[in-house]
Formats: sequence, C-alpha cells, structure tokens
Amino acid sequence: MQKVTQRIVFIADWQDEKKQSDSLYDGTRECPNAFYYQTVLHGLKSICDCVICYHDVEQFIENIANHKSDIVVSLWYGQKDRNRKCFIPAICESYHIHYIGADAFVQSLCQNKHLSKIYANSFGIKSAADLNITMREQIPLCKELKFPVIVKPNSEGGSNGISDYSLAMNYPTAYNMVENLYGVFNRDILVEEYIEGKELTIIIANMPDGHLFWSEQILAIDGKTDFKSEIYGYETKKLHKRKTSREIVNLISSEEKKKIQNLFLALGKVDYMRIDGRFNGNHFYLIELSPDANLSPKSSMGFAFQSHGYSYNDMLYSLIQGAINQFRY
Repeated sequence: MQKVTQRIVFIADWQDEKKQSDSLYDGTRECPNAFYYQTVLHGLKSICDCVICYHDVEQFIENIANHKSDIVVSLWYGQKDRNRKCFIPAICESYHIHYIGADAFVQSLCQNKHLSKIYANSFGIKSAADLNITMREQIPLCKELKFPVIVKPNSEGGSNGISDYSLAMNYPTAYNMVENLYGVFNRDILVEEYIEGKELTIIIANMPDGHLFWSEQILAIDGKTDFKSEIYGYETKKLHKRKTSREIVNLISSEEKKKIQNLFLALGKVDYMRIDGRFNGNHFYLIELSPDANLSPKSSMGFAFQSHGYSYNDMLYSLIQGAINQFRY
C-alpha cells in the first residue's frame, strides 16, 4: 500500500446522529456523523503513520506552530455562518501549510449556488434559469420564471432547507415557500426552473501523476432514473425515505467534458469536486459545484473511485498525494 510521508492533521466537527433533530433546517446535518468520521480516520491511519486529530478550529490554531510541515485534511463544516467553509483553507494559507481541498475563493464561490452557475456559464456550461431573492420585495419576480420551480437556500449545503417537496407548480406555492425559507435562513433564497431528465453527478479530481480523474454517474430513486418532478432532497438523502442507487455512465459529450474540465482547472486550488446537474436533450445542466464532496466509501465520490478499480484507501491516498503534488507554495 502506498503511504503519505507527511503527517496528516485531521480536523472534523463530527456530530452524534442520535443528538441531531430530524428537522429540515438542522444546520448540524452537514457535519460528519460518527460513522463517517471514524471511517475516514481509519482510512487516513492506513495510509499515514501519524494522524493528529482536532475537533474544532481553536484547537488547531493553538497548535498550528507544530504543523508547518504537515498536510491538513478537513471535515470541519461549522454552522450558520456562510463563510464557514473558508476558515480552514484561509488559516492554512496564512501559515503556508499544505491542505487538501479547495481554497477560500473556491469555497466561497461554490457556497453561493447562483454565483457559481454564472461563473460556470462563462465556460459555456448550461444551467437552469433562476432568481436569487435577497429581499422579500423581489418575490413577485418569480412570476417571470417558467414553472415548476425549485425553491431552496442559495448558500447552504448538505440538503439543509432542500426537501423532496421543494417543487412549486405555481406562483402562490413558490411565494409561500420563499417566505418560509427566508424566515428560517434570513438570507438569499434561490428559485430555479425545474429541468426534467437524469440526475447526473460528475466526479473530477487531481491525481498524483498529474492527470484528471473523471467519472459520471446517474442516480436512481426507487428504481427511476428519468425524473419528471423528483428532487433528491433531505428526506431521501438524509432520512433515506426512498431507495437510491447509482450507475456509472458515459453521457457527457467530449465538447461539454472539455468545458467542465476547463472550469475545474481555472478554479485553481480545488483538488477534487462533485458536480451535480441534470442531463436532458443530450446536454448537461449544472445544479451546483461541491468542492467539499463527501469522502465516505458510500458517497458518490467513493462510488466513483471504487467503480474505477480503486480501493477506499487508494482513493484517499490519490486525493491527498494529488493535492501535495499540485500545491504551489
């Protein structure tokens, strides 16, 4: 087995699932649960002889002088603050410490679904028409969109605030949904035209030898892959109320693949990413960019690497060593 020679600093704010509520708006749902945390930790210890763990940012900062030659692996998500995913990379860059994942710019851009779609559009990548509502007075503008629409928080992750039932068939329903979410999150709410088709996930990553890992997979919900009104929301993703499965496919044209790869490379320090969208009419339509994709064996990332012949430990090694090789400091 290949091993990472640098010490690994593992930062994770894992949460006990038994103490979490079943609320659609529970911000701790994005944090890793105990199983996810222990699985990643065991994998890291398998590929590195020294793994040092911290459970909050303050611990890491207090001991940061000891980690100038180490590499940081972070599953720290924080809560509520929209800049929370920028903290660890910004701290690491301030101290010139190697880390795996996206830098503060990429985290901030991708945290905002609306802005990340605009950025992707500049590379010729299609996406659904949308409206980012930053104040209640803008809600009537929803009437200009083609219904049905999906209503969701613009700057949240982990399906926080995105339900299986977040589809609005008409303006009055959309109005009520936006009002409800705005009352909960008190910041921008995204209203996005619904695109029928296959739920397509792309996994892309920097590999140790310099090439880009690429994998496409479609999602099936209760055996169905062509979605007319389905949403992969909180109830399905987190509460497992519907049965899901994934299948490796090859749907993206070489032209669209090149556009997506150019986007990934242009972002700079990112290392790996999950890209979610819909495939309809032989075209890919972007939903969101996730540079903090789940790294568990059961995730879309884990499924992609395993389907391409990598063990779980091989995946962790490849992602970490690929990040080390790409690091520019």
